[in-house]
Amino acid sequence: MKRTIYLPDDLNERISDYLQQNPQASFSSLVQDALETKLASKDLSHVLKLAGMVKDAQGPAVAQHAEDNVALENHQ
Repeated sequence: MKRTIYLPDDLNERISDYLQQNPQASFSSLVQDALETKLASKDLSHVLKLAGMVKDAQGPAVAQHAEDNVALENHQ
């Protein structure tokens, strides 16, 4: 799909500078990467799993680590 967009002069200059410094990139790939980043899912569950946090814990140790429950509630 093709789209026509307006770029202010200062942004156009920054893009040109970036593309000169990164010859492997194209304008199209730069815009696609920027849009993918901007439109990426805000689901952080994979980060919590990587950090070792769990959503459901059981056993006597749970009461000793009540702060884990608060941290999980803030990220849901």
